[in-house]
Amino acid sequence: MLIIYSSFADINSKRDTYQKYLEDLAETYKIAQPKDLKNAVGGIGSLQPFYLAYQGLNDRELQQTYGIMIARIMASCYPEWSQSINLPELKAHEKIRVGFVSRFFYRHSNWKIPIQGWVENLDRSEFELFGYYTEAKRDQETVKAAKIFDKFTQGPLLLKQWVEIIQQDKLHVLIFPEFGMDPMTVNLGCLRLASIQMTSWGHPDTSGLPTIDYYLSSDFMEPENAQEHYTEKLVKLPNLSIYYTPLAIQPQALNKQKIGIENDEIMF
Repeated sequence: MLIIYSSFADINSKRDTYQKYLEDLAETYKIAQPKDLKNAVGGIGSLQPFYLAYQGLNDRELQQTYGIMIARIMASCYPEWSQSINLPELKAHEKIRVGFVSRFFYRHSNWKIPIQGWVENLDRSEFELFGYYTEAKRDQETVKAAKIFDKFTQGPLLLKQWVEIIQQDKLHVLIFPEFGMDPMTVNLGCLRLASIQMTSWGHPDTSGLPTIDYYLSSDFMEPENAQEHYTEKLVKLPNLSIYYTPLAIQPQALNKQKIGIENDEIMF
């Protein structure tokens, strides 16, 4: 996938080519030997169809082909982590356990929008929150995030370690705020680690994964036929679907000369 195309015709041509090769690849893995499937696991998530979301077209069919393929590969190698999970019984006065898997628990757009606002404003008398941070990077936002969650685990860890940690927490709901930018998140998303699994518009495209049940989107952003774009059941949260707190930045007076532009020059 290119970043910029010369025309809409060029986009459609490249998508047709991508679809053909993707379908051929998916058919190949349907009849692949166990050793070939095992070798394929290492490549899942290493190169993702990130730029599809920026072409302004319906990606459901392409993403579903991709998602079913990689989920099947993972299930063939990890059948014990690919079975449906019964929803844990919620006892009297017990909180709903919600987990978030992300590579972006630091100063990043996915943390600012939507993760931070959600986890800071969920009713803690009703919800117990678990954060699974797949990246080693730390900054002040990481420190803040670690304090918000009831339990916060930071990696990097191996797939098996993440699975064991998440399974021990016996979640009711597991949320992947994005698919498309982190290999480990995609690997985990191919598995069944909670009875209810969701994604959202941290990267604005359907996952295509049969293991993801719901897509959390915005009532303001979706057209009437929006469900046609998603393999997941679409949930349109009110307004923009997020809670955003603007950064505390003091405005400063600025003129052209301070940035090296003459007064009679045009500035964009």
